[in-house]
Amino acid sequence: MSWARRGLAVIGILGGLLGGLPGEASSAWAGDGQTVTVVSWAPTSGPRALWNEGLNGLAASAAMFNANGGLGGHRLAVETLDWDGDAPESRAELASRLARPDVAGAVGGVAQARAGELADYLRRIDKAWLGPWSNQRLMYRAEDTDPFAVLPSSGQELKALLGYVRKVHQAEPGRAGPVFLVYYNLPADQDMAAQARLTAAELGLELKRAPINPDFNEWPFLAEYIETGGAVIIWLSQGHTAALIKAAKARKPDALYLTNSVNATNRNLVIISGGAWNGLVFPAVLAPSQEIPTAYEGLLRKYGPPGLDGGYQSYLGFAQGQILARALSLGGGPGVRDLSRSLFNMNGFPTLLAAPVQYAPGRQSAARFYLGRAYGNGQWEAISGETGTPEPE
Repeated sequence: MSWARRGLAVIGILGGLLGGLPGEASSAWAGDGQTVTVVSWAPTSGPRALWNEGLNGLAASAAMFNANGGLGGHRLAVETLDWDGDAPESRAELASRLARPDVAGAVGGVAQARAGELADYLRRIDKAWLGPWSNQRLMYRAEDTDPFAVLPSSGQELKALLGYVRKVHQAEPGRAGPVFLVYYNLPADQDMAAQARLTAAELGLELKRAPINPDFNEWPFLAEYIETGGAVIIWLSQGHTAALIKAAKARKPDALYLTNSVNATNRNLVIISGGAWNGLVFPAVLAPSQEIPTAYEGLLRKYGPPGLDGGYQSYLGFAQGQILARALSLGGGPGVRDLSRSLFNMNGFPTLLAAPVQYAPGRQSAARFYLGRAYGNGQWEAISGETGTPEPE
């Protein structure tokens, strides 16, 4: 199905959900209560603050369903926490919320350095985790208790990004050169960089690693160091990526610049980079921006907080609300594992994601994506076809 036709299908299913879900299924899932609760978190400031738009998109989706009768008469509540996923002082509050019997699980949530620990915690308390805003492969074990991914893992991303670099350099030998990988000198990123080196060697590419400390800010100096590269893969936070690409493009505008799925485009990144963000290649999981029906921007404005509009992160959060509502509509009883079972029962459900949602036990870590390119004022377009579902790492 084309993205355009899929968009129409999404609108149709959205109307079906708003028109009323099967009462017996929803009532069975919610038990005797009147509210189905999930927990999510994102910072309102700092290097990952753009994910607060994802949180607001999720909240807008829940508000839309509640304003139209809820889920079979039951409300959907999203409890939020101002947290970047790594700060130890907030872990206890998150744990207290997730451990409550009325909480179905977690949806979204920023998780980087401590992503594996968080995934293990949700496994221990037997709660589902739908779509972490993270690409950390330590969350996944190819087991039924894995988080239900919406973003690809770092290994899946690196294979796609380095494969694209090789394809471009083979087609345009004049652009060829070493591939620089810029990342934080931290354990999780060191593991990613070691993996990248092996993948590059398999593809016949020369990879040069450029680790920096999290407090680094000498971007013109770093831009000069990586100037000899034919391609630069930037594995930093959103703000640092914008600062580096602005400095690097000023020195070498014709190099390939690539980043990971956590750094999907956003109009704020275009602004702070002075427009240099445009052209950046990243793994995308949403349908291309021109294929998303304009009705969704109106829904975000109507049901989201003031100022929320159609950016990549807010659309992704809204899509996760669609997935959650569909899973809850499938019902299955009041036990704590029902959300996981319902997610496994989803079969080709279309949302704003580029591919229909279909999770399978032991395979939910294999997120579907394509390579997108940033352009305009926060828009993105496809530069490769869908990858389908990659094999687990």
